[in-house]
Amino acid sequence: MPDRVTILHLGEGESRQAWKEALADRPWESGTLIKKDGERAVWRANVLGSTVAAKVRPAEPLRTLVAGNEFTRHLAAARRLERAGVETASIFFLGRTGSTDVLITEWLEGPTLLESLSNASGDRRTVLFRSACALICRPLAAGLFNPDHQPSHLILLSLSGPPLALIDIAGVRRPAFSTSSTFVSLRASLFASILIDPLSVVVVFPP
Repeated sequence: MPDRVTILHLGEGESRQAWKEALADRPWESGTLIKKDGERAVWRANVLGSTVAAKVRPAEPLRTLVAGNEFTRHLAAARRLERAGVETASIFFLGRTGSTDVLITEWLEGPTLLESLSNASGDRRTVLFRSACALICRPLAAGLFNPDHQPSHLILLSLSGPPLALIDIAGVRRPAFSTSSTFVSLRASLFASILIDPLSVVVVFPP
């Protein structure tokens, strides 16, 4: 029996009926499992003719989903980043299928910045670093902070050059009642995240 689908958000121009019918059969389970952490998972799947990323987790009380959890924070962050001119995956669907909370976004195809830097030559690294710096500065200029802004969460959308897109954005926020010391602390956390992530990878530069 198909699952009941509850919609909290649909992307612009998307059909409510089409998404209800498509998700009732849990189509992500026919896709490729990308990551699993307990009962939470990320799948790559095809839904309504698009390649998507489906993030799923056990359902919480509906009032919790409406009031806010990591998926609704992701939606709010995507809207903030769009206003700031930062590329990120478009959101198709946010809601519930049966006993599963579901967030479906477009699948961004491309290597991470971390992967790209490990294989890049000198001139290419310079281009990547400049693009990465721009992607740091735009959110900061808009007063946004992201504790997960690390090279493994930046996707290179084109092998011929920028832009970079940001994924795993649920932590992006605009601090309320922040002071100058708050901004310094948050920026320090941001740069620490950027620097620590590549330490797990050995980069071999050409002679």
